[in-house]
Amino acid sequence: SVRVRLLLDGARLLAEAGAIDQPYANMEIAESLLKDQAGVELAQSAADLAVAYVRVGDNTKARTMFNRALGAAGALNATPDRIIAFTRIAMRYYDARNTTLANEILAEAQVLAATRLVSRDRSRVFAQIAIAQAYLGDIPGALQSAGNAATGEAYQQVLVGVVTALIEAGRTFEAQAIIEKIEADKAYHQLVLRLATYLFYEGDTQRATGLLTSNIPRISLISKLEEQTIFLSQYARVLARLSDRARSVSLFDEAFDLTLKMTDRSQSVNQGMIALDQAKALYVTRAKNTANEIAEPFVRDPVLSQIADIERTLMTVFPESILSKAE
Repeated sequence: SVRVRLLLDGARLLAEAGAIDQPYANMEIAESLLKDQAGVELAQSAADLAVAYVRVGDNTKARTMFNRALGAAGALNATPDRIIAFTRIAMRYYDARNTTLANEILAEAQVLAATRLVSRDRSRVFAQIAIAQAYLGDIPGALQSAGNAATGEAYQQVLVGVVTALIEAGRTFEAQAIIEKIEADKAYHQLVLRLATYLFYEGDTQRATGLLTSNIPRISLISKLEEQTIFLSQYARVLARLSDRARSVSLFDEAFDLTLKMTDRSQSVNQGMIALDQAKALYVTRAKNTANEIAEPFVRDPVLSQIADIERTLMTVFPESILSKAE
């Protein structure tokens, strides 16, 4: 469940920060929530807990939680749900560095999917298998399962899930290769931004910058002006974080120029989004100037208020000299 996942994320961060007892407290609370769960949710949560115990060195509790997860999955009567539960457990065994068992469980799930499913269930189950295969590093297998899951637009959606799993697993080169197979412009640029942001946080700023700059020309191929504007602005915001500020400013200007071709309502909304992205990129003065260009008061006033909130937050985090330099 979401609550279990949040508790375990908190435990992980506390452990990384050197806290000794607090991670266990979080995990005990998370474990107490399992009594209210069943089916796929219980299998997922118990497997998540198992990984959390592995990370703090409690292998006995980890085995107990993995066994609980496997028991919950095996007790499911519906074959599709049982397969999905086992694929998620396989991913958690991979997180726990038991790659042999992870691959064995996933292989069994594939056999079940191929031999026991009726056609109406194949799509969602093979989509989950594809995501798990990608997470475990079997990219050819993931693409094959994605093809078994769906065709056309539905196939593209499965690929989005595969790319997301690869980014979460840190397999950025494989993720980038599959992004090139995404045909829908919106999904393509969303994944590029997600991968670039991940690379930024991992410290690979050169590759993140190259990924974004190489895809800027493709934005102009988007048919809708509003979507072009959004992605130019978002690329600009991330490039500012990557210290490519000259290109960032240029993209913000290009995005604003596109809004001048829009109708009044659409123009105001898109200018508001640009202004907020500028503020988040530390261009507070530019953000205010953009916001003041908004014709519709019901858009302009809330945007200016949000910019003021962002500015107050930035002033508590950054020295004024840094903010001035950013402008």
